[in-house]
Amino acid sequence: KILTFFKLINLELFGNNKVTDEGLSLLTNLTHIGLCSNDTITNVGISPLINLYKLELFSMNLINIEGILLLTNLRKLHLHNGVNIYDFNRISILTNLSSLNLGCNSNVTDEGISMLTNLIDLNLCHNDTITNKGITSLTNLSSLDLSSNHVITDEGISSLCCLNDLNLSYNRTITNRGLFTLINLTDLNLSGIVNITDEGISHLTNLKNLILRCNK
Repeated sequence: KILTFFKLINLELFGNNKVTDEGLSLLTNLTHIGLCSNDTITNVGISPLINLYKLELFSMNLINIEGILLLTNLRKLHLHNGVNIYDFNRISILTNLSSLNLGCNSNVTDEGISMLTNLIDLNLCHNDTITNKGITSLTNLSSLDLSSNHVITDEGISSLCCLNDLNLSYNRTITNRGLFTLINLTDLNLSGIVNITDEGISHLTNLKNLILRCNK
């Protein structure tokens, strides 16, 4: 019956196993779809959705890189835990991709993201596979989420001088030294931080929004 809604542009099918490839593939007006633990959706279902602007995948083992590479209009891609995405270095052919969420993702490596130099928004929350090597070339980033990330260090972020928005909540590896070059920051989250002091933020005169929850 989902075919009745052929004008849909936004669809979330979290935990829904009633919609199949056959029905989904006909909803070609979709610009955003969210899929979580769907056992009935594969590459066949998403590959015709050429108007997709945003794709969210949570625990989706039946969709792989081959299906995603056909979505050439993608701007935002969310690949959370349990996603069957490997050989990610090929994703660079999606030249419109500007936002990438790899929170809790353990499949994508440094090699996979280091060539995505068009990215302006990157989420590495709870990510333990991406290192400094993966992000130092992403100098166009304006937004970076390193909350609860304990792999990226000062060396990794010091070259990201275009950053406006930085989330370091409950991060244990970034110190005052990492913030020294980030003078364009307007939004900074330091909730639960122990390694950053007054000295680290006193020069950030462009800050408009500062979060210091549970900061001791």
